[in-house]
Amino acid sequence: MKNIILFAIIMGVGMAGALLPADRTWAESLNLEGASVEELSRLAWDALHRADYPALETVFEAAVRMYEPQAMTLHSSLSDFPPRAKIDDYKLMNEVAAVYFVRLEGLRMQGRTDEAVALAQAIIKQYPYSQSWDASRGGYWSIAEKSQIIMDQLTGVAEQREEAARNAPLTR
Repeated sequence: MKNIILFAIIMGVGMAGALLPADRTWAESLNLEGASVEELSRLAWDALHRADYPALETVFEAAVRMYEPQAMTLHSSLSDFPPRAKIDDYKLMNEVAAVYFVRLEGLRMQGRTDEAVALAQAIIKQYPYSQSWDASRGGYWSIAEKSQIIMDQLTGVAEQREEAARNAPLTR
């Protein structure tokens, strides 16, 4: 009996997307107003992985509307990366910055270069000390540093650096 109930629940969840009207995205079907910042970050990554860019925009807008003021307040107290022992105190700021980064990746994937560069600049300026946990590597990565790398790729700066390195004299 438990297996039948579990199967029905799984099928119900799996079929939910198929029951949405064609003009509604999966994120629009959710009630994002009560969502935690962690949930919004997870939903943003999910939308990116599914290339559901309208859903990604919906999640981004919700995260900014609900959590950016608090994130900016937290950021204003920093002059460097927070110590590891205090990183949880900045979780909200880090999650908001992560949603920004996910949107940056979405813009890049869509070929919206000018918007992606502008967003990368905003991330670097607004959240220079934000970090995201990478469970696969067991460590944090800097959202601003990764945004800088993407911006350099999009603007050709990375290619110019590589060319200069190739043309540099081997000895001095």
